[in-house]
Amino acid sequence: MWQSHGLLFPSTANLVDFDWACVSKSRPIGSYCTLQANLQGGFEWWQQQNPIGPVMQTPNKRRLYTEQEDIMLLRQVNAERPFEAKKGEVMKVWGLVAKALADHEDFARPQFDAKKAQNRSSAVMDNHAHYNRESARASGVAETYDERIALLDELLAAFVDAKEQEKKRLVNDANKVDQSEREGEYIRNEAMNSLGKRKHQECDDDGEKAPGSGSRFTKITTAMQEESKAERGLRQSELEFRKFQLEVEREERQKDRELAAEQARLHHETILAMLGALTKRQ
Repeated sequence: MWQSHGLLFPSTANLVDFDWACVSKSRPIGSYCTLQANLQGGFEWWQQQNPIGPVMQTPNKRRLYTEQEDIMLLRQVNAERPFEAKKGEVMKVWGLVAKALADHEDFARPQFDAKKAQNRSSAVMDNHAHYNRESARASGVAETYDERIALLDELLAAFVDAKEQEKKRLVNDANKVDQSEREGEYIRNEAMNSLGKRKHQECDDDGEKAPGSGSRFTKITTAMQEESKAERGLRQSELEFRKFQLEVEREERQKDRELAAEQARLHHETILAMLGALTKRQ
């Protein structure tokens, strides 16, 4: 026996004790996804014969997502397309995705929220984007174009398009900021030149420096400099805060990617064990 994620599974040697009639005869074995379904059916039968008591539970570990839960999540994400939402509305749309799933009777995750929906979707899509098809073929398992893969392909294409549009928008915004700064600098220079000329004219007319004119000029110049400095400081603070947010999100996505990779590894090892057991029986 071996234990993983709170469940007690039979060892490779005990796989031959499964009721293979409910596994291999109910569905033909010919694809990775079919084998996953067969494996799920076999485990459900085995768990009915060997109930797991509360002592075997490990509540401190996060429960792995099932394939059906991932498909439900991908359907909802494809319907809402949160990555296409306007700036400031993205997490609201992710909230709609999470609420729709949390309220669904077949999605057994009542505490599912916007951040979890975003992180899990990112992990699944990232894992799909880096999927090694050569490794799948080498294992002897044929790939079928099932609903999960179809949803992931469609979402990845839409996600890439949305990111390209976002890049174009950021470039346009940056160009507008640069243009605004140049115009502001030009206006400030013109204002100072105008004040300088006026000061010079007043000195020529009166034959001496006009009382208070130099002080007023200095105050205006200082105010402009302080305003420019404050604007730069505000932009710097916004950039630092955004950098902090991105770092936190990156760490959360990394954790979910590691969890998804571990789940894929366990599925792969279990399928290989089942194939080995089938070969021995033949």
